[in-house]
Amino acid sequence: MKVKKTELEILTDIVVDNHEEEFRILDTGDDAGAHFALYVPIGSDTNKISKAIKGKIKKTLIIITTPPGYIGCILK
Repeated sequence: MKVKKTELEILTDIVVDNHEEEFRILDTGDDAGAHFALYVPIGSDTNKISKAIKGKIKKTLIIITTPPGYIGCILK
């Protein structure tokens, strides 16, 4: 029996395969609807991540760049 992965699991796998630094993914939403917020340090290759994700998840992805140390300190 094959278990289908969730969009969050698919996104996490893609980021792990295409990103070498720390990151955090939040499944969140606002007045515009539900979305994933991907936090990565400034200088990360976000184009590589965006290209790898294209067409694999339906939910909107927002990529947010953060100062060094922000993810580990603030987004615990």
